[in-house]
Amino acid sequence: MKAASASSAGGPSLEARRLPVAPESLAASHLTRARMVATLGVLMTATLAILIGACAAGSVHISLTRALTDSASPDHAILFVARMPRVLMGAIVGGILAVVGA
Repeated sequence: MKAASASSAGGPSLEARRLPVAPESLAASHLTRARMVATLGVLMTATLAILIGACAAGSVHISLTRALTDSASPDHAILFVARMPRVLMGAIVGGILAVVGA
């Protein structure tokens, strides 16, 4: 009765609004486990590359190898005290904003 009253009210019924979809088009766009793993792998690699690049970029040039190997160097202090906390906080805040949909 509701479908008849909806169509008599001027609007198409629910069955008339559904678009036919070919099963082969659904199979081509289906997210498989392999596609998901490959996509997440590419996105994770890109994220790590961007984080490393953000830690390396700044107004003062630092050597990442010296910063990681020599804890007494000024490069180590710049990387671990100034740059890395800001980069990690930016990544965390960006992830939170992505989760909440902002």
